[in-house]
Amino acid sequence: MAGFLTEQPFGDLNDWTTYYGGEDKQALISREESREIIKTLSLKPFESPYKVMIIWRPELMHPSAANGILKILEEPPANTFFILVSNAAEQLLPTILSRTQLIQVPLLADEDLQAYVKANHKVEASRLQEITQLAEGDLNLAIKLIDREEDHFQDRFADWMRSCYKKDYPKLVSFSEDFHDLDRLSQRNLFQYSLSMMRETLLHAAGADSISRMKTGEVKFVHDFSKIMDVEKVGTINQLVTRGALSFRTKRKC
Repeated sequence: MAGFLTEQPFGDLNDWTTYYGGEDKQALISREESREIIKTLSLKPFESPYKVMIIWRPELMHPSAANGILKILEEPPANTFFILVSNAAEQLLPTILSRTQLIQVPLLADEDLQAYVKANHKVEASRLQEITQLAEGDLNLAIKLIDREEDHFQDRFADWMRSCYKKDYPKLVSFSEDFHDLDRLSQRNLFQYSLSMMRETLLHAAGADSISRMKTGEVKFVHDFSKIMDVEKVGTINQLVTRGALSFRTKRKC
């Protein structure tokens, strides 16, 4: 893990599984690992009177592992602290949640993300704006997008919506085949871009352009698109796109 953090300090779970070669295995904290945690905490500290155990993605603990560390969470040894770093705290056992203090860490603001990228990478202003829009505060994703060619999500999304509106089924089939040929990150980003455009459509329809994140080239499309959309339609599309994204991630893990 130390080598991974040195090479990818902002890495996510997918980066970690790729790093250790476990792409085809389900990420899981086993019961044996929970026993190792308890064993480690039983050792006497030498450099400090305190012991800190950081558990990354505790929602991935096997139920037997979660139950295994429950007792030490209830009655930790003196000067022992647990830090559970989770992306889905609602998936933790209620008995574990009840024994923790929840601290929410927000994603980076657009300005902070742009400041980091500008200071550490050479990116054109127009490309930086697109990266910021797609990353939505996720610095790890922003860094990955820097070295990629522009995917022209604006054109893809516009063609997709126009084909749906015209009920151009041959073109939709072709779109589906093209989507299948995209790599994993591009597929994920197209879903994300679609959701962001739904948001912009609602904001424009509500006259809330002051908090819009649209690029200059998207303004006309959103202006026209909002004429045929309403809250109910946007909500339905959001559900379908989100369901598709979740289904895609599930299939990739199998």
